[in-house]
Amino acid sequence: MSIMTDLAGPELTLDDLQDQVSWFEGRRRLSMEEYRTYFALEVELETRFIAGAAGHARCHDFGGAAAAIGQVVELNRVLLRITHRELAELPPGPSPDRDELTAKRDRVDGFLLLIYGIQAEYEASQQLALGDLLEAKVALQEAVDRFEELASSALPHAPIGSDRCSLARMNRDFLDALALFRGARYESAHDKFREAAARYDHEISRLREQSSAGARDTVLKENLLSELADRHTYARVLRAVSAAFTFVQKNDFEEAAKFAEDAVGLGERWLDRVVGADLPEVQRDIRSQELCLYQGWAAWIEAERAIDRKDWVGCDSNLRAARDRWAESTDLGIRNGLRGVVLGQADMGSMELLLLATRRRRDNEERLAAEVDRLRRDIRDHTPPVYITNTNHQGDSMTTNRSVSFNAQGDMKGNFAGESVVAGTYTDNSQSIESAVNLRELAKELAELRESLAPGVRSESEKERLEHVRQAEEAARAGDEKGMKEHLAAAGKWTLALAEKLALSAAEVAIRASIGA
Repeated sequence: MSIMTDLAGPELTLDDLQDQVSWFEGRRRLSMEEYRTYFALEVELETRFIAGAAGHARCHDFGGAAAAIGQVVELNRVLLRITHRELAELPPGPSPDRDELTAKRDRVDGFLLLIYGIQAEYEASQQLALGDLLEAKVALQEAVDRFEELASSALPHAPIGSDRCSLARMNRDFLDALALFRGARYESAHDKFREAAARYDHEISRLREQSSAGARDTVLKENLLSELADRHTYARVLRAVSAAFTFVQKNDFEEAAKFAEDAVGLGERWLDRVVGADLPEVQRDIRSQELCLYQGWAAWIEAERAIDRKDWVGCDSNLRAARDRWAESTDLGIRNGLRGVVLGQADMGSMELLLLATRRRRDNEERLAAEVDRLRRDIRDHTPPVYITNTNHQGDSMTTNRSVSFNAQGDMKGNFAGESVVAGTYTDNSQSIESAVNLRELAKELAELRESLAPGVRSESEKERLEHVRQAEEAARAGDEKGMKEHLAAAGKWTLALAEKLALSAAEVAIRASIGA
């Protein structure tokens, strides 16, 4: 077999390269010229394997990535063994050939440590896709250790080892954020994802400014930038989703909807980049699978918002949309799995339970709303009128079946439900007669409202408002209508939404009157 001299030609196929490298590996001795040819061919071959491994990883085919990177490891082990052999065959003493072989040996030593670290990173990615955060973190720690060993050495690839070590630590911290997210600690996860996104963005800018030493290093750099871009977008998406869930936990679906919309927008742009780059269909399906998941969450949040607005039709529509998007995500996951692509899937069982809970809340709220409306109509239709007469004839007589406020000077007489009432003299005071609210009943409803609000209280301002609800309850129980209103006014609209949801009609009327709603 003749020795190839045109090494860089694009017409050289992968099989040709493997045949050439195998021929050199089978030789008992190599001249320095042969060794240089062998070294160049081996670097070209492993560069193609590295590019192939990255392609498999981008498609979440981590088995294919592991196989390709394993071939790179084996090529370098053989290259290192042959380099040591050739060094041992040299005559004793310094020589240019010894210097060259020693430099090549150091390059291979350093590159092997780098490849071992990358191999561990692929293992971490596979475990992450399988949902095993603990094993993923173990694999990432192995990558950190390999890169640290390289960075602390005097080997040629030490600077690259330092960069990769920093990035592996970032990815390890990213797993901590994912663990917080999966543990429903969304506020803490949000802060971690925000920090991760900023760090990934910084590394992308820094790496783009660096120059590459050769074709193999260029491929490694491009692969790394692609991975960083994905991680950066993923961190931003999960930051938005974490923020949405944080507000869901606070029962604030208005704010949750804004961040869910951000997550969907980022997912759509992520998919557009894949489509625009004309990447393989499997990559589009992976991004689509993720996007459908975010769209499902956004639709579910909109369904909850619709309940707050008493928009029953809108709630039904969004519940259907959420179910459809999650089902589509699952279908894409099954399709990807049939291709050998590893990617976590939405748990449709849990999703269905969530949708069922929202549906039940929607039905309960609709029923309660109808009942409240009926009770209000009954109160309006059956409450006896109130007659008020200004006995000093300095104002008008009034007849109403609602609460009224008026200013009068002098004595006042009234009749409510057949009972005559004579009040004392009032001067420039705003008075009110509540015909539909019994303070004792109101105190009970305020107690129920306070107990329902308490579990969701987090901030100091919310604790303050909850205390005002408690004091309003005590004032109502003591018959102190004025004090009750002052405390409800201080509690503000924060209490009104929940009073409406719980159908606490007396509390709702009192809060609205107190805050002027």
